[in-house]
Amino acid sequence: MRRTVPRLSKPSRIHFEPTVKQLLNSPTISPENDGQTTTITGYLKSIRRQKTASFATITDGSTPGGIQALFFNDSTTGTTKGLSTGSAVRLTGKLQDAPNRIPNKELIVSEGGAEFLGGGGDDYPIQKKAHSEEFLRDWVHLRARTDTFASVLRLRHRVQSSLNLFFDDQQFIHVHAPILTGNDAEGAGETFKLAPVPLRGGGTEDFFSPAASLTVSAQLHLEAMTQSLGRTWVLGPCFRAERSATRRHLAEFWMLEAEWILLSGVHEVMDFTETLIRSVVENTFRLSAEDLAATSSSAHLDAVQSHVNPECLWERVSYTDAISLLQNSSETFDFPITWGSPLQTEHEKWLCEIHFGKPVFVYDYPRECKSFYMRVNDSPDKTEPGETVACFDLLVPGIGELIGGSVREERTERLKEVISQGSSLEWYLDLRKYGGLPTGGFGMGFERIMSWITGIENIKDCIPAPRTSGRLLM
Repeated sequence: MRRTVPRLSKPSRIHFEPTVKQLLNSPTISPENDGQTTTITGYLKSIRRQKTASFATITDGSTPGGIQALFFNDSTTGTTKGLSTGSAVRLTGKLQDAPNRIPNKELIVSEGGAEFLGGGGDDYPIQKKAHSEEFLRDWVHLRARTDTFASVLRLRHRVQSSLNLFFDDQQFIHVHAPILTGNDAEGAGETFKLAPVPLRGGGTEDFFSPAASLTVSAQLHLEAMTQSLGRTWVLGPCFRAERSATRRHLAEFWMLEAEWILLSGVHEVMDFTETLIRSVVENTFRLSAEDLAATSSSAHLDAVQSHVNPECLWERVSYTDAISLLQNSSETFDFPITWGSPLQTEHEKWLCEIHFGKPVFVYDYPRECKSFYMRVNDSPDKTEPGETVACFDLLVPGIGELIGGSVREERTERLKEVISQGSSLEWYLDLRKYGGLPTGGFGMGFERIMSWITGIENIKDCIPAPRTSGRLLM
């Protein structure tokens, strides 16, 4: 008997009122569309009253600045009575050209076309004045109402959309990696452990076995999926129990990670990384110029654009050569420069800002200061392991390290030197035991690229709700 599959009904198109951005980008008002009304729902950024009219700026979050709304005969109708900065409103009226203003359109509110939805008042925290970043962090649930931070959120959307487009074009599969894990991928021990759960009869026990923590990186899981899918990437939350209060650190942050089957070595990973960053930055500048102007100075934006200009050739230097450059410089550093120690932020910035003046890849770091999964380079005679691993850090002006990547160690015997039998990482050895393909990849803190693009120095202001030691708002 033949089964019939019910036909799915076609969903009806949902109708939204046009956003402020759509209204501002709409064609010039003409006799054909003159007299048409529209409705804007949002909140007032400011309002001023005069004898014959009142002027308010309303925003719905779709674009920086908002649009001006005019209330004629307000002194007699009292349309704006009770409205103030921060008031949530729904305004209905006619859109008209305002050729001598920026933006070049305004809303003429109809009589009775203002509906007060609540809020505002003298105690509204986000008044029309400058607010410090620290003040706004205390009002994290409201700071998206400022022009700058609303632009940051829209730019996060733009950068993520650009990543989606790039990886789709390169035939990568987006996967969802677990947040709860028994692994510490970076080996630093700075993980948030899950507390034991209480038992009904008293006492506690670990919910998972082995004990679980919040992930610091999806890379190891991504390697497992890449063995099946070939090219994978993830953009997800990561957590690090680091008590540092610097502008470069968060306890919760978002990490972009990518992994694929390698054809060659570490330079292939660097090639891919450079192409990705150039593409994402160029796309963001092309499509989000207004939001970028709301977050940064033109000098900073010009500098970032110059670094992704095709004429700007990004530098590549080995760790050993970078150490020599630092040791031979006339700069006085706070941290000593010795071969075998990690580069500090001051060293990274000197290399990319002072010496080279552009993005630079530093590759082949000493194996002692990098993670266990990075492929050990062969010694010159290839008879024994070398002193370095096939990895790199991408350093960019204003930030320092933006991306870290490597070729993954595919030789089981080398991994057995650092992963003991019965370890929670024994499954990682299985990826090689059962026919592992050579892979490589990288990770990039999403807030760091946001900081580089926007010029916002503190990454606490590049994320919707910053989580740091001793502070958890919202």
